[in-house]
Amino acid sequence: MQIFEIFFYLTIVLLPTQLGYHFWPDWTLVLGRRVDYLAPTLFLTDITIILTLVTWFVQKNTRSTIAKTIRAHKILLCVGISLIVGNIFFSSNPTITLYKWGKVFEFLLFFYYIYTSKPSLKKIAYCFAAAILYSSIIAIPQLIRQQTIGGFFWFLGERTFTIDTPGIAKINWCWFSPRDCKELLRPYATFPHPNILGGFLATSIPILIFTLQKEKNKLIRIFLMTSMILGVCTLGISFSRSAWMIGSATIFGILLLTTKKVWTTRIIGSICIVTFLLFAWPYIGALNTGNESVFIRLDLASAALRLFTLRPLTGVGLGTFLPNLPNVIQIRDLYFLQPVHNIYLLFLSETGIFGLIVAGIAAYLYKKSLHISKQMYVLILPCIAIGLLGCIDHYSFTVQQGQLLTACLFALPFLKTNS
Repeated sequence: MQIFEIFFYLTIVLLPTQLGYHFWPDWTLVLGRRVDYLAPTLFLTDITIILTLVTWFVQKNTRSTIAKTIRAHKILLCVGISLIVGNIFFSSNPTITLYKWGKVFEFLLFFYYIYTSKPSLKKIAYCFAAAILYSSIIAIPQLIRQQTIGGFFWFLGERTFTIDTPGIAKINWCWFSPRDCKELLRPYATFPHPNILGGFLATSIPILIFTLQKEKNKLIRIFLMTSMILGVCTLGISFSRSAWMIGSATIFGILLLTTKKVWTTRIIGSICIVTFLLFAWPYIGALNTGNESVFIRLDLASAALRLFTLRPLTGVGLGTFLPNLPNVIQIRDLYFLQPVHNIYLLFLSETGIFGLIVAGIAAYLYKKSLHISKQMYVLILPCIAIGLLGCIDHYSFTVQQGQLLTACLFALPFLKTNS
């Protein structure tokens, strides 16, 4: 195994971590408050990504491959770069926008590395299994203790909090006694929010299921199975309703496409769906326009559309939704100071029609390069899942773990299923 492959697989293993060093220039302040989403941060995974790309780039054949790609798509690339430059130039804060486009470029290069170097799909699945395993080992005790574990896990990015910490994510436990609900701390593991933990599990567990059905080594099968079981349990206790629904559909879809015994899959799937409904219905049924998480999302979506109408051509600038938010909405409390929970509205408001053209170019290049067998369609399902999660949350576009996960998932369909 070459050194760039070691750094790559290490990046996948470290995907859930958020250990990093934050910088706080003046432009990270909104209404006098520090905003994490705006802070330039050097994460541990940034270092492993850079090491992967640099050690891979020094090879002569890598440089020639990149040169061929640029020559083949030079017109489209020139148009895309021109539109990005325009978005930076007309941004309400060019410094933030330049930094955010730099992050986009970083993950595009990481995607291109996977697409070009064709790493082993099995090894990627093993790395995801390791990441799911230690995330579950951290999350489950957090739920039991109703606080973080601390100690060594701080180095993985576990933040220090208890159920009494202001702004911490909680859930009302009302299943068995609707008159006597109990407030519980939702586990974070090493993620910034339980919803991100849930989204990670909902999109990565299907990859393990796909790999398990092809794995013959008994010890590895036990490892994958253990990781899957703990991952499903952790997905449940994340209390992420979107991850529950989309994860269940994706897992069932993977089983339906890959299991030879269709009736067995249908029976297992039916049992899982019934169990899911019994488990999740009280919380899904609570969603209405009076629910806090719903009306915050609606207000932020309305604000995104207002920002788009202010600058429909160029947008307000990538990454500048939050600095511009007070101009179009009254910030009622700290919870409103967050990105709109829809990556498509967020991208539209920040990049405008220019951004739509850039996204169209990227989609065209992606589709043109996508030549997969019928069996590989199962790896499209996690991509669809992360895309659907982006309709109701923003972490796949605004958070380090979400961006890295998205880059990985969209690169997997290009890999060989037997590698």
